[in-house]
Amino acid sequence: KLRDRFELGQVSELDVLKQEVEYQKMRRLRLESSNNQRLTRSALALSLGNLDLIADTLAKPDITVLDKKLPEIEDLQKQALQNNATIKSLQSQLIAAQQSVSVARNSDNPVLKGQLEAHAYSRETRSSDAWRAGVVLEIPLSKGGRTDASVAKERANLYKVQASLAKAKAVLKQQVLQLWIELEAMKVKRDEMQALTEYSELYLDKSRVLYEMEVRSTLGDAMITVTRAQYESLETDFDIAYAWARMDALTGNLIKSENIIKEH
Repeated sequence: KLRDRFELGQVSELDVLKQEVEYQKMRRLRLESSNNQRLTRSALALSLGNLDLIADTLAKPDITVLDKKLPEIEDLQKQALQNNATIKSLQSQLIAAQQSVSVARNSDNPVLKGQLEAHAYSRETRSSDAWRAGVVLEIPLSKGGRTDASVAKERANLYKVQASLAKAKAVLKQQVLQLWIELEAMKVKRDEMQALTEYSELYLDKSRVLYEMEVRSTLGDAMITVTRAQYESLETDFDIAYAWARMDALTGNLIKSENIIKEH
């Protein structure tokens, strides 16, 4: 259109060349964007284990957790402390350490043992017994410092496990709180993105009409605005899904793909 107006003497050659520079710049940026898109889809195919299967078009998944109600923070922290795999492992170690202290403390007590023997002979005699059973009572005559040293060692290990468990609980509660705050903030951001998307789409419709009427040339800005709004909206949705997946992992819930993204 600018060239047509130049032929009619309505604009100067400088105006045409200025627009030509802008056009070539946008052409280059479009090619760069297309190449980056191809690299990203190649990386996606590689992560799926098939580099030859590069998608031509991508469909937006149906994320099922976007409207999921966020429980109270105290309930999530309690659930995490009850079900988290790391906490369960440390609790098992704590029970074992407590038992080790008890065993070490009773190591010098009298010990009653049962014995059972089986014999095989190449030549049988009257005194040959195929089986023998007996009971042995061991009573230590001197304790010395062995028991105290063993108890001290096992007790030190017990204190170490107790400290690790307490630290793990504190870290877990902090992680749950941080994710809970993120999910709250992203819920508000999602409302913001929905409003921005509605506005940008309406703005694009208005700009398209004005562009066709040659009243105002703001169509490019409107398309950029709506594209950015759509991108940020989708990014927020994926952030919410990822945050819920991490929350489920911390609270010990079994993560299933249908709980996050609806399969088609």
